[in-house]
Amino acid sequence: MVSYDPEIYRNVPLLPLVIPKLERLNISDILGTVGRVFVKHGVFSDFGFLVAHRHFDLDSDEILVDFDSSDGQISVALPWKFHSKVNKVQGPGNLDHFESFGLSRDNKGATSVLAMTWAFDSDGDIHPFEFEMRGDGETSHREPPPPAFVADLFATLKRLGVENIFGLRRCAPKFWETTDDAKRANISHFGDVPIPLELRDKMKVIYWSFNATGESKVNGICVGCTCSAHGDGNSCNCK
Repeated sequence: MVSYDPEIYRNVPLLPLVIPKLERLNISDILGTVGRVFVKHGVFSDFGFLVAHRHFDLDSDEILVDFDSSDGQISVALPWKFHSKVNKVQGPGNLDHFESFGLSRDNKGATSVLAMTWAFDSDGDIHPFEFEMRGDGETSHREPPPPAFVADLFATLKRLGVENIFGLRRCAPKFWETTDDAKRANISHFGDVPIPLELRDKMKVIYWSFNATGESKVNGICVGCTCSAHGDGNSCNCK
């Protein structure tokens, strides 16, 4: 059973619409303030600070699920089929598409779909909008964000005037991400895989982690642009 509302995903902005807002902020001051909230509630080892965003649309019967490759070098987030009446994830919407990335449903014995990223609504409630496939042995360490932490974080973000920009992501190794809009796929690269030279100037910071003293470090970047295709909320076709 998966708790998911497709409307939440639709309300998360496309990254290029968020970038201009980010560029007007003093990110360093925000991270310093937010880091203290993570430390106060002891969640800095479990969650990181995310620019809540999406790269493409999903249909009402789809859910975005991130799946690891067998070698752990990449993970790929793709639309999977979702039955809202029973809150059940069926599997990849297009198995050939799924396997074209070198993925297999047998990877690491993954059997459970769990929330990976969360966004706030206007009332301060937090909702998952991206998910990940994990093995049964990993589910015990995948609890949702504690309510007291969520309330404190939202109050802090609201005071800073950025509650509609940031959310949460479950802690992950350092990564860089590209998106194939035509295939509706987010590909995250881990380890020492180098970023192609032609993409380096297009990378935007979208995820930070904190240590036990509240200091932040960049843990995730992805390709983002501000091209005119996004003025009406269209997906990006930039190369």
